[in-house]
Amino acid sequence: MNRSSPSGAAFTLLEVLAAVAVLGILYVVLADVAIQGLRAEGRSRRRMEASLVADRLLSDLETDLEVSGVPEIGRTESEEDAFRISVEVRPFELPLPPGSDADPPAAAGVLASLREIELTVTWDEGMDENRVVRTTYGFDREAVSAQLSAVADAREGGS
Repeated sequence: MNRSSPSGAAFTLLEVLAAVAVLGILYVVLADVAIQGLRAEGRSRRRMEASLVADRLLSDLETDLEVSGVPEIGRTESEEDAFRISVEVRPFELPLPPGSDADPPAAAGVLASLREIELTVTWDEGMDENRVVRTTYGFDREAVSAQLSAVADAREGGS
């Protein structure tokens, strides 16, 4: 006696196992894609957080420039949450064009008051070190004003 269904709609064990294998492979691929998406979202979130920290600290630094004047040359480091923060203040190097009619000693005096301030927020991501860098510039207004006045007086006196 043949027990197969009259319409032949039954699945064989081999067909069921093949379907389970295909579904298993599909779920593994989808899980891998989901994990990669979560990792990318985590990296993006940490980069955004670092950018927000850098922007906030840069804003604070620029406010301090207005109130306190130009900071001293040097490097400071600190930590905030999972981020390492470095602020480096160095003299601003502005090359004068060849044949410039600016008085070199006076120009050097003005340039000595200019500072380049680089703020770096660094964090570790697995084996990689990532960073966000912001740069601003500052100068000592009183020193520059006095030096420019001296240059103007020297030119008027020399004329």
